[in-house]
Amino acid sequence: GDVAASGGMYIAAAADHIVAQPATLTGSIGVITGKVNVGPLLQEYGLNPESITVGANVDMLSPFKDLSPQQVSQVEGMMDHIYLDFCSKVAVSRGKTLSEVRGIAKGRVYTGAQAQEVGLVDQLGGLAAAVEAAKRRAQLPEEPDKVVVFEHPPKKVPFLLRVIRSSGMVPEGGDEGAASTTSLGTSTGTGSTPGTGTSARSGRSAGSGACCCRCYCC
Repeated sequence: GDVAASGGMYIAAAADHIVAQPATLTGSIGVITGKVNVGPLLQEYGLNPESITVGANVDMLSPFKDLSPQQVSQVEGMMDHIYLDFCSKVAVSRGKTLSEVRGIAKGRVYTGAQAQEVGLVDQLGGLAAAVEAAKRRAQLPEEPDKVVVFEHPPKKVPFLLRVIRSSGMVPEGGDEGAASTTSLGTSTGTGSTPGTGTSARSGRSAGSGACCCRCYCC
């Protein structure tokens, strides 16, 4: 994808093999938090919010007051704990020491190519490369017709097609296959180039060679 940074890197840390496109934005090993205080703004309009609390930190995240010095220390402690956990998971996943990960962390953002250089990514490529790598590691047949890849979540039916169907010009379900197979990047019909996905100019769907707007575009 285009972006797999911070949370994306955290999730990928559990993988045995990480594939990224050369221009993917990744890395960003760090923790950030914030708090909005709209109390002074409300006071300018004559509103003075007050709260009655039982515990000292019950309203710590209230949008109407600042954090106390003690609460700031608590938040910083939680952030340090999460940051250490993040770095530790990446260190175990990438076969690095904690100090090595700290050296490339601190919220730094990398392209996929740069991430490969510092050891955060194993291979450059897209979805097809990731599928092939997964098949090899799982010792599955590498022939395309031996393994079926299901996309999840499934692609939604395009808005224009839903409008046309609701008007009755296209039967319900008539182009379901065309809409759902567009994302596979294959083409079996004429007028389309294999592996290019959907042709936006002609309105043709790459999965079937049929036109989404069959009544007008073909």
